[in-house]
Amino acid sequence: MPETIQAKDPGLQEFLASLPPQDALRIRTLAHAWEGGGGRLFVGRFAIRLLAADGAGRGFTAGNLHRAHGDPPRPTLELGRILLQLHGVSPSAWTEWCDERPDLPAAGFDPQAKFPVVRLDGITDATLARLAVGLRDLARLVAPQK
Repeated sequence: MPETIQAKDPGLQEFLASLPPQDALRIRTLAHAWEGGGGRLFVGRFAIRLLAADGAGRGFTAGNLHRAHGDPPRPTLELGRILLQLHGVSPSAWTEWCDERPDLPAAGFDPQAKFPVVRLDGITDATLARLAVGLRDLARLVAPQK
């Protein structure tokens, strides 16, 4: 594994540099997946906001990649199910999205929660890859590509 995780955005690079390499790799992978689906990032001090615009052009925070919080502190992906559904992701599309990732509940994911959380420290590389593809697809569900 490389000692530094490279990112195009200087803010993202700085955020990742402050993390252990394994956490940085997982967060960078998911951040880039979100961007790959047409979403944008807002890099803060403790979290990266996953920004989206719905079909009407209304912007909102669809989720967050948290550096580490909780007890014990762990990096997490938090999705705003309720916000995603308010901005165009149908309940059936959400259910299908969740059903395609059956390994997420083992990482703390509750698909019925308003703001479900995935603990990133315990997921396998295969789960990370499926989650990255899924995050990209979720960004596309909000504002389909033209």
